[in-house]
Amino acid sequence: MSARERETTDRILSNLKPLANDSAKEAAETYKTSTATLVRLAKRIGLSGYSELSFQTKQFIDKNAHRKETVKQDNKLIDITKGFNEAITNIATKDNSDKLENLVEKIHDSERTFVIGFGYTGLVADYLKYMFLSFGKALNCFDSMAMVKHIYQVLQPGDVVIIFSVSGSVKQYKELYAKCKKVNAYLVIVTMNSSLDVLKQAKLSFVLPTVSVINSNFKVQSVDSQPVFWVFASALTRLYQDKYLAE
Repeated sequence: MSARERETTDRILSNLKPLANDSAKEAAETYKTSTATLVRLAKRIGLSGYSELSFQTKQFIDKNAHRKETVKQDNKLIDITKGFNEAITNIATKDNSDKLENLVEKIHDSERTFVIGFGYTGLVADYLKYMFLSFGKALNCFDSMAMVKHIYQVLQPGDVVIIFSVSGSVKQYKELYAKCKKVNAYLVIVTMNSSLDVLKQAKLSFVLPTVSVINSNFKVQSVDSQPVFWVFASALTRLYQDKYLAE
């Protein structure tokens, strides 16, 4: 998807009504794009063109506008829980399942595993440290910028380095990525940034879904995605238990 198409998509998601109600020319003017771009976006998602995209959007709006009182779009709690439910469901892909199995094996077989996160992803790193301690496996947890610099001095071939980061673009991480590559450490990145360049360099990478809801004005609003990381970490510990600690 081109930069122009991404910008147009963001404008559409922030206000669906012009797409549902206006002609291609009018919608293009509202979204500050061209009719050709709208047609290309429609075809990218398997539709025949703008007319079908507009129709499908109107159907979506009508469906949500006529839900019962218990599931109205302006019910904030239901909107948010639905957003989390969709995000958590999107974690459970076959690809993620296979990669989690690989990660469990690497943690088990490696002499040293470093788990890194800042802010609330640091809390996820701490959670993994204490859970694996209860399994009899010690992980090295780093949850501050200053501590990460010490990893550069001790990193060795075969070490497993797991980084939890929403964006993955923290300056200190870039230096760590380079160090992992230099010593052939096993780099694992868990992020929500699918455009992160270093994903290609990582031995394993997991791009977790963000959480967003559409409010009563049909504008997309982001929600704190912290629980998505917790679900991932819980799945990791459960798989480890099932594979190595089950009686």
